[in-house]
Amino acid sequence: MGIEFILIPFLLAFLALSNTMIGSLYEKRKEIGIYASLGLAPTHAVIMTFSEGLAYSLTGSILGYIVACTISFTVQLMGLSLPIDIASPYLPMVLVFSIVVSGLASIYPSLETFKQVTPSLRRRWKIPTKPRGNEWYIALPFTSTSLEESLGFLEYLSEYFENVVTKDFKVDSRPIMEVRREKEKCTAVLSLVVRLPPYDAAISELVKVISAPSRDGRITLGVRSELKTGKRHLWISGHRGFIDHIRKQLLMWKGLKREEKALYIRRGLRHLRERHAT
Repeated sequence: MGIEFILIPFLLAFLALSNTMIGSLYEKRKEIGIYASLGLAPTHAVIMTFSEGLAYSLTGSILGYIVACTISFTVQLMGLSLPIDIASPYLPMVLVFSIVVSGLASIYPSLETFKQVTPSLRRRWKIPTKPRGNEWYIALPFTSTSLEESLGFLEYLSEYFENVVTKDFKVDSRPIMEVRREKEKCTAVLSLVVRLPPYDAAISELVKVISAPSRDGRITLGVRSELKTGKRHLWISGHRGFIDHIRKQLLMWKGLKREEKALYIRRGLRHLRERHAT
């Protein structure tokens, strides 16, 4: 077999797959940006892009084989001879060929994704503040132009705290949702008492997840916590893990369907109307 019969299909497959993946990358720029702002690691973004290319190649190989078998069977029904040798070594060679092509075609899109997720030297989201005494306020990577969305997320977070079972923290009190109106601005607060490991050290904190408008009119989200019992250095260490759970729930919230978000938003608006009624 001449080199041209291998090189030309290789280049065509390489260019076609590269074009498809680069187009998919540009379509998902906004989505990748959201994940990056919430702490998506660059390696995870590269794995996402590479896995997409591998899925394209394997799916294309399987569909191509099915189409070839269908054409061969149809031609034989018409009285012509176009057999397919199932025992031929070319079938596994084509599969390996497709994986190699997908790997090479995924290099450039993966590098672009890596740069988009990490435009600076910082590789993941870090807590931007430090505790002051026994209090700690941490601004979360969340902004919204809609009060309704922030109320919906707090309702979603309240349901999570009511049902979660994890070794990283324990919820001592049922989360309480409050909506306050001050000078024509609404502030929503989700309050709860949390115990942190090691549990024999009796570390507890009062946590308030606060959704409030900023000066530019956008809705921001932050967590204000206050150490109630236990040693301060153990509280600081355990509270980092608790914040990471909230950050991950932000990622889950972004991935919810519109209908699911609307359900939590309606609950949040009901709290707001109840507040107005009183």
